[in-house]
Amino acid sequence: MEILSKLFGSPTRVKLMRFFLFNPDKIYSGKEAANRAHATPREAEKELRIFEKADFVKRRVIIETEIINRRNKKPLVRRRKLNGWILDRLFPYLLPLKNLIINTTLIDHREMIRRLARAGSLKLVIAAGVFIQEEESRLDLLIVGDHLKKAVIGRVVKVMESEIGKELRYVILETQEFKYRSSICDKLIRDVMDYPHQKLLDKLAQEKEV
Repeated sequence: MEILSKLFGSPTRVKLMRFFLFNPDKIYSGKEAANRAHATPREAEKELRIFEKADFVKRRVIIETEIINRRNKKPLVRRRKLNGWILDRLFPYLLPLKNLIINTTLIDHREMIRRLARAGSLKLVIAAGVFIQEEESRLDLLIVGDHLKKAVIGRVVKVMESEIGKELRYVILETQEFKYRSSICDKLIRDVMDYPHQKLLDKLAQEKEV
């Protein structure tokens, strides 16, 4: 991410590029783009205008509906038009840009482990899916450990999603549950272990060797 930020000018620009490349059929409002990229609305709008001038995205109108409940009256429905942006599939450099942006290491693996370690005692962390460019994978992350704080992991994942530009599919398991599910050939575990994946941390294997 750091190298791409230097090449493209800012982390926000790289994040927004990934959002559009990962979600080519999704229309983003300026507000939604800012929220997802953890950027200010002003920063997001600036980047979106640059994208539009470069024909990387095209403008679309979004109809936002707001329902206001009123006591003893029918709900009031308000609709307003907002500017939205969607990936322009005719962008001439779409494929090479996609290969560069998406296939570059999304998050340093040591940094990922450091962040997740705040949640408790990690025993096994497996990356699949988006992290190894395997779109058919059932999960992106399998996190195994003891006394793990799901709320902390949830916050870490949200930050990673903003950096990557895509919602992550992840599962959290306590060590004993993981061992049990592995012993009975649980389908979820097999769907991860029998297909391409990468172990970022494996203390379970180390414990077996002791």
